[in-house]
Amino acid sequence: MVARGASDEPGTSIRKYSAFISYSHSEDIHLAESIQSALQRFARPWYKAYALRIFRDTTSLAANPALWASIVRALDDSEYLLLLASPAAKASAWVAREVESFLTTHQADRLLVVLTGGAITWDTVAGDFDWALTTALPDCLRGRFHDQPLYVDLSSQSPSARMAAGCSPRRKRSSSIGRSTAVPRAHNDFRDTASRLPRGVRV
Repeated sequence: MVARGASDEPGTSIRKYSAFISYSHSEDIHLAESIQSALQRFARPWYKAYALRIFRDTTSLAANPALWASIVRALDDSEYLLLLASPAAKASAWVAREVESFLTTHQADRLLVVLTGGAITWDTVAGDFDWALTTALPDCLRGRFHDQPLYVDLSSQSPSARMAAGCSPRRKRSSSIGRSTAVPRAHNDFRDTASRLPRGVRV
């Protein structure tokens, strides 16, 4: 479903942010911070302040729900949603709200997933995630994809290893991503930025 705001068609609007990072504050706050820093600082032209402009909410919506309106504006004004998927994210009502809100104004192929814990299992027969085995994605993604979406797997890395040098995550393939011209370019931005990191998280 796409509604409430700017068109999601390529070239029809210019959004303020390259990506919005949705994550569990209790589980992945340091990883989210590292990813934001890496994407903004590395591989940037000399004439730009940032390679990519990334929105990461540093406040607690649970503590201050009045901030939700500003979060919705940032979601609407982001090209992609970068979801740090984990059991904690699946259990977070606020992560689910962010994902649902994003998908009201964007196509599902604008959602990029980094698996930080738990499991993601695709059921090729059903054409959806196997929700009996998938423990890292919010339930609001049921039925959203017809092909397995691309995601980066960091789940085998310990928190300290993810923050240290030499992290080399496994990338999962997705035929739906491959058919889009915009999404591979975005994923390449993340991948190319990661390959330049002398230390820290690779995405």
